[in-house]
Amino acid sequence: MSPHPALVRVARVGARTIGVMLAMSLAFPGGTPTASASDQQPWPDLSRPARSVGGGREDAALIIGIERYTFVPPVAGAVDNATAWLEWMTQTRGIPVDRITFLTNTDASVEEMKASAEHAAAKVGSNGTLWFVFIGHGAPSPDGQDGLLIGMDARQTVASIQNRSLSRNELFQILQGSAAARVRVVLDACFSGLGPRGKPLVRGIQPLVVTSLSAASDPRFVVMTAAKEDQYAGPLPGAARPAFSYLALGALRGWGDEDGDGVVTAGEIRQYVLRVMGALVRDRKQEPTVVGDDLAAVAVSSGEQGPDLANLIKQKKRSGLDFEVSNLRSVPEVSAMTQFDASALSLDLGDVDVEAYELYDRVVRLDRAGQTPLEKAKAWRELADRVPQWAEAATRRADEWEKYQAQMDAAEVARKARAEARDRDWEKLRRLLPLEVVPEDDKRRWAELFVNAYGRTMAENPYGPVLARYLPRGTVPSLVEFIALPGGEFRMGSNLGAPDERPVRRVRVQDFEIMLTEVTVFQYQQCVEVGGCTAPATGGKCNWGRNDRRDHPVNCVSWDQAVAFARWIGGRLPTEAEWEYAARSQGQDVNYPWGNETATCQRAIMDDGDSGCGHGTTWAVCSKPAGNTGQGLCDMAGNVREWTSDRYRVSAAPGDEPYTGEEDDREPRRAGRGGSWANGPKFVRAAGRGGLDPSEQSPHMGFRVVRSL
Repeated sequence: MSPHPALVRVARVGARTIGVMLAMSLAFPGGTPTASASDQQPWPDLSRPARSVGGGREDAALIIGIERYTFVPPVAGAVDNATAWLEWMTQTRGIPVDRITFLTNTDASVEEMKASAEHAAAKVGSNGTLWFVFIGHGAPSPDGQDGLLIGMDARQTVASIQNRSLSRNELFQILQGSAAARVRVVLDACFSGLGPRGKPLVRGIQPLVVTSLSAASDPRFVVMTAAKEDQYAGPLPGAARPAFSYLALGALRGWGDEDGDGVVTAGEIRQYVLRVMGALVRDRKQEPTVVGDDLAAVAVSSGEQGPDLANLIKQKKRSGLDFEVSNLRSVPEVSAMTQFDASALSLDLGDVDVEAYELYDRVVRLDRAGQTPLEKAKAWRELADRVPQWAEAATRRADEWEKYQAQMDAAEVARKARAEARDRDWEKLRRLLPLEVVPEDDKRRWAELFVNAYGRTMAENPYGPVLARYLPRGTVPSLVEFIALPGGEFRMGSNLGAPDERPVRRVRVQDFEIMLTEVTVFQYQQCVEVGGCTAPATGGKCNWGRNDRRDHPVNCVSWDQAVAFARWIGGRLPTEAEWEYAARSQGQDVNYPWGNETATCQRAIMDDGDSGCGHGTTWAVCSKPAGNTGQGLCDMAGNVREWTSDRYRVSAAPGDEPYTGEEDDREPRRAGRGGSWANGPKFVRAAGRGGLDPSEQSPHMGFRVVRSL
């Protein structure tokens, strides 16, 4: 049995062998891609204890796994990997429980990490190994001279990351102060300062400069790093967990004991990870490095056989499908033309040809105007013919414009060819993405291949935002924009409104993020075009109050259609509690998103004497910024009523029980919130609610999407 987490957490690492296995799966705040359970590769379960080998009686360990950060995206699988390291240290290595500290999520502030490292360094035995396992986010220091282990509460700003992180060299200095016999440091980290798409992690942070680590001169240390300074350390292929901390632990269990001598060295760990990543990873280059002795022993092997890589490769290709972009011709660079210096030609007042200077003036003006390059070249050649003494300079300028036109023509031909190839490839890819038989890992790989080939901006690649759900955040402009809301407790409902709003009760919601706007016609159409959604209803009552402009909220969609879109972008519909918490400006005791002032057309798209504020239909999203919530959410009152995930209950909550949104199968209707363009003030309050058959496609109903944090 594994030790009780509470016992492990209070035990403060102590062991003298600074075998600081700094297994830091420091994925970037861009987020770690995940795969659903059905898409997981058959990787061995590391929570199953390996054969006991002992040797850890004088060891000490500090294990840190931060999966859920307060302000930056999660690191999927970090806690699972940390727990597997805990199992290995207690069950296989035999480190006493009272010599281990286990920090996860909110426990792992910079102060706690530093204090725990100091405690471990003080407690480790003189013949022991000190293990430090960190699985979470990492970054370079702002000056690029050091690496940082990011604390759980760091914000995504330069100052916060600097102040709320433990620097690599500060950690090493703490460990060097111990009396440990050996130091084994494994950094499953990317300190490049760049995400997988080459974008800076945080503006103002410089890429890590290759410098000598403070531990390099200490013969006790062997420092292993998951990737080179300019590379990205990412997830295990086909699994939602950081790769290096998983594979390094597998190597210690015996997978990496290549020479079969029963001892796993730092070099063997590095070679094993290289072999696995080289065989299975195509979306990045990740090469672990070693500072110190490659032949230094890290631990005794348990003799466990590793996974069959050939089988993993076959599993990865089990769909029998693949996607590759076309062979692309490069777009030639076009050298920008410099402005012509009007004083370039000499002026001879002794024999002034006024007409020649008038012609020269017209040509120079035309050179700076909006005519085509060939029109400008023609004017310069006319000047060369008319005024022989200026022929050489004028001809040279004409040649430059003709060359410029040729460059533009070649570039346009190449751009057109790339656009045609992009559209052909997209036609294939958009049909592959909805298929359930295609593993999510392949979809992510293909999405990365596509945006790498055709660009990340809307101008280069209009399909990029459609692929955002398959890519790390920030890779491409997101199709939708989310705002994060820290959870909390609030008073839900109203005792002054309709009966279905009563009674007021205290409800707690967890952290989540919610779309800034209602889903727009354009956003929904992208899902339709790739086969993830069906088209909204047309005709009948949907001829009234519907507007198909791309920036208007989509309506005439059923509850099931809203759910399909939410799943397509990796989210879900909000619960009623989440929706009202957001509409009350993060749970404030107010009637409307903006406060308690009565709703009018100054703040909401509603019926203020005339439906749709005089338009008789929806408006573009965010047309009434005065009605936004304190967090900036648009149209939480009016425009369209919004589907939620909950079944509608006429009684909002029985007695004083907290409302949980639990479903009642006897009630088919789904709850709608927020009021629409045809509702008056009392219907667009934050507490206002109603029920609608889930199959209903109404011009009054739209939706927005949330994601759990």
